[in-house]
Amino acid sequence: MKQVNDMTTTEISTVFSLLIRCPLPLEKEQGCPFAGYRQGSSLEKKFGLAEEFTNEKRRELVDQHRSCLEARLSAARYDRAGTNSQTCPAS
Repeated sequence: MKQVNDMTTTEISTVFSLLIRCPLPLEKEQGCPFAGYRQGSSLEKKFGLAEEFTNEKRRELVDQHRSCLEARLSAARYDRAGTNSQTCPAS
């Protein structure tokens, strides 16, 4: 049971962090599942959202973020001209 609680705490922290800012900011957050939550919400509201999401929703959001991050990092590695995409890939 402790492992489940630790995982939930980690997921809440991760989601809360992503509700504040992406580690690779986008010019336009098209396709980002967090974009709608970032604008105009207080830190308290963002933390409340992170807690209120179901475990399944938190995992889904974190998985979407990881996929987007991996795709953007991969694109950046291969983009020598500096024109890599500034939007999240469609999930």
